[in-house]
Amino acid sequence: MEEHQYNYLGLPLTPGIAARLVLELFAGRIAERHKIVDAVVRTHRERGGLDSKAQDTPRVVKKALSDMERDGLAENPSYGQWKVKSANPDIAAIVPTEVQIDEATASAPAPELVTGIGEDSVYLYYFESYRRLAEIEGRRLFPCKIGRTERDPLLRVLSQSSTALPEFPRVARLFRTNDGSALEAAIHSILSLRGREIEDSPGTEWFLTSPDEIDGIVRFVNENPGREAEPNAPPNGGPATPQGNSGVTEGPPSVS
Repeated sequence: MEEHQYNYLGLPLTPGIAARLVLELFAGRIAERHKIVDAVVRTHRERGGLDSKAQDTPRVVKKALSDMERDGLAENPSYGQWKVKSANPDIAAIVPTEVQIDEATASAPAPELVTGIGEDSVYLYYFESYRRLAEIEGRRLFPCKIGRTERDPLLRVLSQSSTALPEFPRVARLFRTNDGSALEAAIHSILSLRGREIEDSPGTEWFLTSPDEIDGIVRFVNENPGREAEPNAPPNGGPATPQGNSGVTEGPPSVS
């Protein structure tokens, strides 16, 4: 019987890869954490995978278990014990497949600007074709996606992108914070007040905006916690932004 090549051959161990191995090796079982860690690390090495780029490889597996618990794929019924849910067809939609985006990750640029400190991240990305079209048509706003993640931000962004897309998303901003939900909600609220939501877009995180405008909004939110922004008013004061026709007739591709 012909053996299939290991999907993660030559790749360093990541939380996403570790989660898939945990599901493969321990689905429907209860096991001690140290045994799960040992089995995942050993199996990955035996199949031709590399150790994590982080110095503490077992911590990668622990992070995978934590992510799985958050996503409902595992439970921690008692100290040191983990119950892994049975595998099902929907798992692929929950656990990101890094191998499918490994080549993309290798060639994709790092975020253009990273600011702040914290475990969470709020990101802004867009497609260069939309920015160029706006530039040609003399518009300063173009479709941008603004979301949050607790995982590796670049993997999160790339895992949303279909391999059929003609270009990689351009990660323009990454705002580190200890409360990603609050920052994301504040940005979304201000943009919604300004009438920037893109109608019929796939999801609720696409807006007509720009990285510079979001920089200003984040500064406003950080300097004025709890204060609401006036519709269309720039966060640093000055005249309101007109709500007129932006010239954009179609929304972003379906990558939400």
